[in-house]
Amino acid sequence: MHQEKCKVLVAGFAETTSLEFENAVSLAPYSLIRTYSGPETVEKCLADPGIRYLLLDVSLAELNGFRVAYSLRKAGCHDLFIILVGWFSVASAEMALSAGCNEFIAKPLDLKVIDDLLLEYKLEN
Repeated sequence: MHQEKCKVLVAGFAETTSLEFENAVSLAPYSLIRTYSGPETVEKCLADPGIRYLLLDVSLAELNGFRVAYSLRKAGCHDLFIILVGWFSVASAEMALSAGCNEFIAKPLDLKVIDDLLLEYKLEN
């Protein structure tokens, strides 16, 4: 039986981080989609309901990660698992959850933590 690939969108990170992410994630099989700006991220997520996971940098160009998450939730993307990554502060973590993110992870990026969260979410759903 052919298993459908899980779609993961990585938004706003440097190319090297995206490549590290590809090598570190255990979600198999999965396909990786990359975006580099807030508007592009919202557009891709709305156009492709098959995207299940969004790894989102808080400092996206044109529309920051908080606003991207809020926009997606407001547009009805409630099944999308959103992890926001930014420099830690209690206020940032609270804002991320208020914007509709499932998780907030502090920089520097720990891909093992992200991998664990994705696997946990996949098992729950």
